[in-house]
Amino acid sequence: MRYRGLMPGVAHEMMVAWLGAHPGSLSAVLRVVSRVSLPAGLAPGDATLHLADPVELRPDLMFATPGPSGPWAAVEVQLKPDPEKQTQWPLVAAYLRRTRGEMGDVVVLTARRDVARWARAGVSHAGPLGSRLGFEPVVVCLGEREARALLATGEPTLGFFAAWAMQSRRGAAARDVVAAALVGVAKVPDARLRGALFRSILRVISAELAEAVRVNLMRFEDEPESANERLLREHFEQCFGQALEARGEARGEARGEARGEARGEARMLLRVLAGRGFAVDAETEARVLGCGDCELLLRWGERAATAVSLDAVFQV
Repeated sequence: MRYRGLMPGVAHEMMVAWLGAHPGSLSAVLRVVSRVSLPAGLAPGDATLHLADPVELRPDLMFATPGPSGPWAAVEVQLKPDPEKQTQWPLVAAYLRRTRGEMGDVVVLTARRDVARWARAGVSHAGPLGSRLGFEPVVVCLGEREARALLATGEPTLGFFAAWAMQSRRGAAARDVVAAALVGVAKVPDARLRGALFRSILRVISAELAEAVRVNLMRFEDEPESANERLLREHFEQCFGQALEARGEARGEARGEARGEARGEARMLLRVLAGRGFAVDAETEARVLGCGDCELLLRWGERAATAVSLDAVFQV
């Protein structure tokens, strides 16, 4: 689910885009990693769920059988804990259970063990008289073990998920997994799918890991190349620079939006301080306007609502 003020990263958006374009791949991953599978016949659908105008929920992906009723699955790509998001999962399940006539699943996909533990804890609330409300999603955590299991299937398209599991890793194991994924991708006969897989893998891993894989895979010029090695070299030459350029543009946009959000919070804080009658000197104003940490600005803003002095607002 997406909220104003939260910036999805490249790894998040690439996974959402890939699952939306290749919905069958989610069932393939679930079969390998969790020994379960989604109901047959699910297809991508509108992920905007209108509980009551103007309230709406928006999972990352929504799969359902054609028509107003029948099996469904809502998918969340989760890169970090988000308590607000966690409270929305029961609402998604309850809404779809009511409107589609049967219970489906909320599937949380992550590459981090700590996020998986957080998601598996689900939510549990109790009323003063004992009424209870709880919900636990299906959690799929893709780590090194799961990545190697996906590669062992011999299905090249699952290489994207194996590489996605390595998105924040840097070591030899991550390099070996990504290299194996790319070797498998080179065997895909469809040139368009092969190129899409190659570009997607390079975009979700770090630039450092991509460079390590490139150096590891490339052979010396005086050694003969196999057909697969030639394909890998050509794809690296074509896609590596493009992937790094796209990553840089995405990070630049994210930094620009973050700076804009921080400036807005800073101006709001100054208005609150002025409204409470505090005399803000030039040094304090410069400190506030120069702060790029939105969370810190929000803490200052919370203190400003009740503080009796400027020192109390900015205390460490």
